[in-house]
Amino acid sequence: MKTKVNGQWRDFSDGWAKVNGVWRQITDAFTKVGGLWKPVYQLSSIVPLYTEGVENVLWVPGYAQDAGVQSKESNHLYIEGAVANLFNTQGERAYVTDALIDLTHINTLYIDWEKTATPYEIYANTYGTFVVSTNKMGDRETRTAWFTDRGVWSRRINTINVSSLSGHYYIRVHARTGASLEDYPSKVKVYKVWGER
Repeated sequence: MKTKVNGQWRDFSDGWAKVNGVWRQITDAFTKVGGLWKPVYQLSSIVPLYTEGVENVLWVPGYAQDAGVQSKESNHLYIEGAVANLFNTQGERAYVTDALIDLTHINTLYIDWEKTATPYEIYANTYGTFVVSTNKMGDRETRTAWFTDRGVWSRRINTINVSSLSGHYYIRVHARTGASLEDYPSKVKVYKVWGER
């Protein structure tokens, strides 16, 4: 967020405004998108976005296809993409920030996560995908910037370079299976999401 001081725009992480003669701390900011006012946050003032059960911004269910489950656990977001039967080709679930995030002054987004599975899933067509997009409810292929990997991995940190982006975006995390096997879902656990200048 920026404020004008002595004719110059300056970044600030804590803001105050005079409301009916009383100084009040600014906790929310809004921007007009498509004629509608939507909440927007500047990442520099609320890093991280998610930390082991603490939501600095609200995360909500995003794109969903076929079977699967998702839940907010005590220290992680759980996302499982699955297919209901052998005749279906893919299943997907996602969590997404409820509000747009201002990435103008952010160079890198980070995710601390793992992808668990049965042994077969190492070879199956299953993915975990970390996405930046202007589309809140898009699938994993609807994206502006991203990181994706398949198979299984233990807890690790991956990044997305967003230094060339300016403006407001949604952050999403997807679990997808394309294995056509109901016993081999894609299971993702998200522990932390944050951004850095």
